[in-house]
Amino acid sequence: MQYNVARFEQQRKLAENETTRSRTLSAQVSTFSQTETELRSQLNIYVEKFKQASLILLFHDTQKSSSHHPSAFMPITATWLIVLFLHDLGL
Repeated sequence: MQYNVARFEQQRKLAENETTRSRTLSAQVSTFSQTETELRSQLNIYVEKFKQASLILLFHDTQKSSSHHPSAFMPITATWLIVLFLHDLGL
C-alpha cells in the first residue's frame, strides 16, 4: 500500500512539474510573438520613413537639375539621409 501511495505522489509531482513547464513555455511563446509583432511594426515604420527619404532625395535631385538658381538650403545627400535615418533609430 505504501509503495502505491509513494508511486502516486511521484507521478503527481511529475505532472505538476510538466504543468509548470508547459505554462512557462506558453508564456515564452506569447512573449516572443508579441515581440515579433512589435518589431515588425517598428520595421514597417522605418521602411516607410526610408521610402519618404528616398522620395525627398529624388525630388531634390530633380529640382536641382531643373533649376538654374542655387539652393538656399543645405543639399540633401544620400549620406545625410542615412544619418537622419540612423538618428531616428536611436543609433
